[in-house]
Amino acid sequence: MNHPDHNQVLCPKCDKGNPAGSTTCAFCSIIFARYRPDRPKPRVKPRRGTAPLGLFAMSRTARFLSRLARTVGAGIPLQQALRQSSGNEKLPVQQITRFLDTGAGLTDACARSGIVWPAYVWAHLEAGERSGRLPEMLESLADEIMARRKRILAQIFNWRTIWFALIIIGGTVTLALTETIRNLSAERVQEGTESVLAGLALGTVTRIFLFGGSASALVLGFLWFQLKGKYLLTQRFPRIEEARLRLPLFGDILRGETLARYLTLLGRMLGAGLPLPESLDLARADIEFPNWQKSFRKIQEAVLAGNTLSRGMAAVPHMPADLIAEIEVGETTGDLAEGMERYADLMRENLARLHQTAGWVTGAALVGFGFLVGLLILLRGMTSWIELYERVL
Repeated sequence: MNHPDHNQVLCPKCDKGNPAGSTTCAFCSIIFARYRPDRPKPRVKPRRGTAPLGLFAMSRTARFLSRLARTVGAGIPLQQALRQSSGNEKLPVQQITRFLDTGAGLTDACARSGIVWPAYVWAHLEAGERSGRLPEMLESLADEIMARRKRILAQIFNWRTIWFALIIIGGTVTLALTETIRNLSAERVQEGTESVLAGLALGTVTRIFLFGGSASALVLGFLWFQLKGKYLLTQRFPRIEEARLRLPLFGDILRGETLARYLTLLGRMLGAGLPLPESLDLARADIEFPNWQKSFRKIQEAVLAGNTLSRGMAAVPHMPADLIAEIEVGETTGDLAEGMERYADLMRENLARLHQTAGWVTGAALVGFGFLVGLLILLRGMTSWIELYERVL
């Protein structure tokens, strides 16, 4: 394409001006005679917003995905299915359908619309599109979200947290009373029983508000950590991620849940006929631990280099040895996808036992914590009475 001053020619690739008669671009180095504008450009994924879902958002999102799975599975066009399935959900359906009309896929259309979802949601959506099993993956995703919601609720509302709350409430009231006793003046004691009781009531109520504010902050901090804190801290600090993955028992649960989801998704992709490198890339996106996800890239690189899948997995940290053996058997027999899903099912059965054990361990720790708090408050109360007795006498 000639430039308006006729002494330059615009590069058809980078639009920079070059001297007339040039055979190559001085800026991007393409050879003009060999440049093919019809050559397909690499697909650039739009930026996907990632953040954990709240408890209410989990329920709404799961219902939306389940309805969308049923409508798409019934053969209804995707644009119409989105409008019918959205209901009262706060989703930019009009924007999504507008991007779909321009030829974008569902995952890219949702990303361009500014929707914020966790990484595993994006991974399932893209996997469903690329494998041709969108209804199945949407339904599986809805089940996964509801299962996560139940796990979070179970971590918050159980006898252990009720015990913890009772410890906090009882400790707050008792500590407020003992501190009030400690600060009673000798003059108020000399004034009689009514004056003492009035002083105790006023001082206790005042200190309950003071200590209760600290206790409420502690409880709210615990809730924030369970819902969002663990995710945000893991995303920002690699050492926290590594510490969580290496924790005894609790690290086993985190690794097991992640690997079970990874293997299930990978097996479904292979069962749908997708190439192994592409399936590995889709399944890797489901992992929510950033640095561990980067380690899983080694599997894809090993396969592309001509190595076996089992050898690539052996290079990833925290990978169980029996899983490597299971993959080797699948590579030998040819039932790799089925073997992965079977192993994932066995992992989920083991995870149920680990969750039960973790519950008992946490419960025992809270009982010990309650005993320690009670003992400290008892000692504090005894010293308060002794100090008051010495002042009055």
